[in-house]
Amino acid sequence: NYAKIEKEQTENLTKKLALIDQAIALQQDTNWNETTQKMQDLTEQWKQIGRVPSEKSDEIWNAFSAAKDVFFAAKRAHFDEFKITLEDNLIKKETIVNRALSLKESSDWRAATDEFLELMESWKKTGPAPRQKNEELWELFINAKKTFFERKDADRERRKKAAIAYADKRKEQQVEFLKQLKEELADEEAKQIEFSASLQNLEDGPKKEQLKEHLTNLIEEGKRLIEKKKQLIAKTEQEQQAAVKE
Repeated sequence: NYAKIEKEQTENLTKKLALIDQAIALQQDTNWNETTQKMQDLTEQWKQIGRVPSEKSDEIWNAFSAAKDVFFAAKRAHFDEFKITLEDNLIKKETIVNRALSLKESSDWRAATDEFLELMESWKKTGPAPRQKNEELWELFINAKKTFFERKDADRERRKKAAIAYADKRKEQQVEFLKQLKEELADEEAKQIEFSASLQNLEDGPKKEQLKEHLTNLIEEGKRLIEKKKQLIAKTEQEQQAAVKE
């Protein structure tokens, strides 16, 4: 019976030494959740294995515990560092959000648009922050961005309507101006006819030459005015046609 117990304990020792080797093999594994579960499974297997020779009991338990401790110490260090990283990222994201909030009422559309795009890139490059805070900050950031771009779109729409109104007003003014020019042209052409008729029908007298010179000057001046108004009419009509194409 004693020999049987001794044999079983020796077999148990071999099994537990194998578990120690497995624990050592997992020490550097950084798949934290998966490896934690594996370590727990090894511990359960250890518990299921029976006694070992008494002189080896403390030694192998200490070796097994030490093997696991290396992994769990690394895990704690990782998550301590990760927590610090989360806090650092939180500060960075708070800075991004504060800047976005200060920009949302800006009317410097181009500069603020460029900066919002830069802030979005900065957010993407910044790592994770504590989840609840991260979600709150993201909501603030998106709302600030939305507010700014809605204001920008509204301003663009206002300017578009103002430009259309201005164009319509200018068209009306051009129509009136063209009408006025044509009326003035007709008046000048009527004067030309009148002056030419007067010149042809001058009667002899002491002032004939003086009147002839005066009428000739009026006719020449009228020709210049007529040419000028025709050019202005042509230019105005071209502007009207260009406006219609737009």
